This record gives sequence, C-alpha cells and structure tokens, in this order.
Amino acid sequence: TGNNAVAQDASKQERKQRVYVPIEDLDAVLKNDGKGVLLSVEEFEELYKKAAANRAAAFRQPAAVVITSGEYNATISGDHLIIVATIQFQQFVDGWQSISMPLRGLSIEKAQVGNEPARLGRRTLQHQNQTIDVLELLNDKAGSFTLELTMSTQLAAVGSDQVAAFGVILCPSAKFNVTVPAKKHLLVNGLSIDRPADIDQPAAYSVAAGGLRDLRLVI
Repeated sequence: TGNNAVAQDASKQERKQRVYVPIEDLDAVLKNDGKGVLLSVEEFEELYKKAAANRAAAFRQPAAVVITSGEYNATISGDHLIIVATIQFQQFVDGWQSISMPLRGLSIEKAQVGNEPARLGRRTLQHQNQTIDVLELLNDKAGSFTLELTMSTQLAAVGSDQVAAFGVILCPSAKFNVTVPAKKHLLVNGLSIDRPADIDQPAAYSVAAGGLRDLRLVI
C-alpha cells in the first residue's frame, strides 16, 4: 500500500509538469500585458473618443492613417514564443487617429513608436456573434512612423509538437521569421514549409504574412 501511495504521488507530480492545451482552446488563455504598457482606461477612452470624432468628421475621405508593412521576429523560449513586431505606418494629417490591431492571443510586453512609449489600449468588438479583442494604437502627428511591439504567447504541447495560434496585423506586405531547433519542422496555417537547413541543424524560416489576420504555427 505504501508503494502504491508513492507511485500515485509520483504520477501526480509527473502530470503537473506539462499541460496539454487543445489548439481550439489556445485563445482562451488569459493575456497578461506588461505593467504600464497600456494607457489607463480613462486616458485611453478620452483619446479614443477624440480619434473617433476625427474619423467621423473625415467620413468619405481617404484614410487618415494606414499600415504599410510589418516584420515579425520570433524566438522560442521554453514553452513561450517571444515576438518582436516592427510595423511601419503613415499618418497623413495631424490630430488624434486610431489604428485597430486584432492581436488575439498575444500579451504586450513593450511598445514604442520611435523612441517614445506607444499610446495603446484594448477594447472589445462584437462581430458575427464573436467577441474580438482589439489593440488600439493612438497617434496625433502626421508623418511616417515605426511601431515596435514586444509580445509573447504560449507554446502549447500537442503530442510531441509545440503549437501557437495568434492574430497578426493586416497589412499588404509582411514577413514572419522564426528559427526552430534541429530535427524540427515548421507548419504555418496547416502548410508544411520547406526546411531551409539540414535536419541536424537549426533552421531559420522566413514566411510571407502579408494579407493575413492569423497565424497558426506547429513546430
């Protein structure tokens, strides 16, 4: 009986070491944005109302701000994926404007526009009976800008694979870069990507992501 109790305790400890999360449940994992990265609720709501008023005043006019390109550099760190996104955007007029970025499944660790902290907030939208979490960038100056986001997401264990599913910023030109360990392959949105290195070497992948809203990675 004593041996059985010891075996049961060992079994419990072993089960606690790794959690297997079905891919369809990944988006249910709670986000924990870095402290101080987002604006306070009050400040965000005030600036977002100004941006919405400017948008309404410019109804039927060309977009006041557009995202032109993006690049994502991802690093595998244990059971997490760390992603540094560099996003180029152009604002054509002065005054508060907003850019909606449905970056679902990602925690924001750091955000800058140029050398200044980015003005960010989160809000939720209802679309086709779904609740969508949207990150909003607020900017009040005309010009060309670079937004740099440091983000993280969980790499869930599915069998012997690691899986991540998350939203990316819709833009016409983008690429996603990640290096996977030796003896590992990469699937992106269900498609197997040709391995750019010998199987016994780490492989640096670069995948076109322009026009995409979501990425699902299987390593």
